[in-house]
Amino acid sequence: QRLGIRTERLSPAHHKSQIDAFAKVLDPGPLAALNSDLLTAVAAARASQAEAARSEALSASGDAMAKKDLEAAQAQARSDAIKVKFLQQRLGLEWGSGIARLSEARRQTLISALSAGSAAIVHVDTPSNAGQAGARSVKIDVGTDSVPGVVLGPARAAEPRLQSSGLIVEVTGPAAVLLSVGLTQSAHIDTGDPQTGVLLKREALVRYEGSLWAYVR
Repeated sequence: QRLGIRTERLSPAHHKSQIDAFAKVLDPGPLAALNSDLLTAVAAARASQAEAARSEALSASGDAMAKKDLEAAQAQARSDAIKVKFLQQRLGLEWGSGIARLSEARRQTLISALSAGSAAIVHVDTPSNAGQAGARSVKIDVGTDSVPGVVLGPARAAEPRLQSSGLIVEVTGPAAVLLSVGLTQSAHIDTGDPQTGVLLKREALVRYEGSLWAYVR
């Protein structure tokens, strides 16, 4: 008691191992612009497809329909469908398969949240892609705390200094507004299932000859 030493029974605990990473907040402007172009193209493709269907129906029923008008309507429908396909491919090429797989409604919800500051998208990298395969969740350090992020999928733009292909991660919640575009933060990728053991409090650890020690009765 005079030395301030006390004992405490160790309690069972679970620990999920993590791999340290770097997170850079991405500019959502290009994604919003590309999504707007895609929505416009989808609307035009639906309208031209409907027009082509009407023209084909008129031609089949024997009503007056010039062949060149029918061919023009069909060509416009094909052209608009090709443009939609091209913009969908651009989503995958520029933002990765994770964002490209999102439904139209889900993608629009994400962009609305990015605009409102209630979400952020970050590029998470580790040296030589360590821990990225199969990653589902990432913690991003914000100030003295960390916020969870959901892995949307692999990124398309690599980080040359770390030789990392990277992950695209979505962060939501009140702390997302603190993740300004271009900000670089430390991050942690959760790996595998949690390990079971006992938890040693930081106050009980002693550093000696480069290792950590603890006194156990």
